[in-house]
Amino acid sequence: MCPEINFFYGACGLLVTATWNYILTDNHKQLSNLVASQAGLVAVCLSAVSAVATSLAMLCLVMVGGPMCCFIVGVVKYVALTYVALQLNSDGDASWTMLAGLALSFVGAGFTLKKKLKIVK
Repeated sequence: MCPEINFFYGACGLLVTATWNYILTDNHKQLSNLVASQAGLVAVCLSAVSAVATSLAMLCLVMVGGPMCCFIVGVVKYVALTYVALQLNSDGDASWTMLAGLALSFVGAGFTLKKKLKIVK
């Protein structure tokens, strides 16, 4: 995803979340109670830092590799996370066709990355 889209959804999400939590419901009281505890404050701070780090990483990725690199990294991320989820969750069934499809998308992303790197050099 491009950084401008991330900013747009972040700004819209902030407005919708603020409206939902402060005007329509009283969920902000639960968040205040959570932040009052030490563990809750650490969790909120880690969430904020990881969101900023993700946005900065996407900005750097687009500046260095171009928009196509976002697509490649997204494919690699989803394939890798699917494999990890299949390993960690015992209730998931991994069929051979699904694993072949994941491998094919991973190989395709790798070839596209290789081609992109040759063009950049």
